[in-house]
Amino acid sequence: MNHLSIVGVVLLLVSFTSNAEDMVALYGTGSSSCGALIVAFREDAPSMGIANKGRIFYAKSKLYSEWLAGFFSSYNSLKSQTGDFAKGSDMEGLMEWVRSYCEKNPTRSVNRAAVECIRAVEKQK
Repeated sequence: MNHLSIVGVVLLLVSFTSNAEDMVALYGTGSSSCGALIVAFREDAPSMGIANKGRIFYAKSKLYSEWLAGFFSSYNSLKSQTGDFAKGSDMEGLMEWVRSYCEKNPTRSVNRAAVECIRAVEKQK
């Protein structure tokens, strides 16, 4: 094994052992940092879009909103005991919780923010 391969393996192990809770394969926007989410929401509202040649291009914050909506919907489908972990709340309320968490934890992943949101909401019930 050459030195570059050894360095790669060590870096991979360090990244996986740095936080045992985040040891899942993350795809897409959920792997971004909370800091990136906060920047995106400061720049544009999720509903903002720009039309160009018959196509609409949405702000980056829309990607985060849609990823989180999919994450929460998947949780409801696969894990929630009631089919709606946030019954009595809405997506705007959940998004506000995630934004608040991300403000306090900018280096954590968006995925971690979503998981912590679910834990906090379920703990309240």
